[in-house]
Amino acid sequence: DASAAAAREQGLAPDTAAGGDAQRLLAWLLAQRDWQDQRVLLPRAEAASDTLPAGLRAAGARVDELALYRTEPAPFDRDALLGELRAGRLHALAFASPSAARHFAAGVGGEGVAMARSAVIVAIGPVTADALRGVGLAANVVAETPSAAGLVSALEAHFSGRKQEETR
Repeated sequence: DASAAAAREQGLAPDTAAGGDAQRLLAWLLAQRDWQDQRVLLPRAEAASDTLPAGLRAAGARVDELALYRTEPAPFDRDALLGELRAGRLHALAFASPSAARHFAAGVGGEGVAMARSAVIVAIGPVTADALRGVGLAANVVAETPSAAGLVSALEAHFSGRKQEETR
């Protein structure tokens, strides 16, 4: 896991939790100990989900949230992307975060979202799949393991299955 590796590089010894989304992390944390009256510092993205802090607070923890960064959309050539979608040259759109789904939809608008539906929509995990539904795109494929490797495996499995069906 990239986060654990980064923590180890800084001299920290992270506990290894079930990777993925905040709900899985919360379940893992709640199984580890009694959080009543425990103080937790939660460094995170400004727009991160409230699942983790709310769940820890519900378990009695005192949670201090520290927004360390924000996810900003990068500029891209909207017209070129719409042209690729319109021409059917994009066979898959792989989304690795809920913010990517939201920024994509905001950037291409309703026309682009409608055209994107002709491609295979792939989500890195269930939280991203939910965000895609929220912007009008249903994920055709959701990675079993929410990681870059899981996303690639999901794409490989989908397209190898499609090839097998087409050759029958």
